[in-house]
Amino acid sequence: MSEQQKLKPGQKFPTPTPGNGDRVFYETLLAQIPKSEMAQEWCLAYGVMEERDAEKAYKAMIKRKGKAAASGGGGSSSRSPPPKSSSSSKKKSGKKSKKRVLDDVEFDAGMDAGGGEGIGVAGL
Repeated sequence: MSEQQKLKPGQKFPTPTPGNGDRVFYETLLAQIPKSEMAQEWCLAYGVMEERDAEKAYKAMIKRKGKAAASGGGGSSSRSPPPKSSSSSKKKSGKKSKKRVLDDVEFDAGMDAGGGEGIGVAGL
């Protein structure tokens, strides 16, 4: 039997072992929220679903992806960046917003690399 015949509908990757953390997470998510698109897509891609359920979910995913591609919106992979604000909105406000940059001298997060403090030195 070839590798192609062993794959379930929508499967792209080898099925992980039952103790795999990702598999446990997504199977649990799918059991708790059967309509979770994220869980359905992961379980399809890794061949975790039963054959019959995988066929239904694969058809639904294709339909979902088709609508997202046709409408130009939808999933995170096809999401376009937000439009840049036009200059007319800046003119309305009357002020230009300045970006405030914190100087290293003014703001010290306490992440010094040097000094006499060492590991294991306790302050009394």
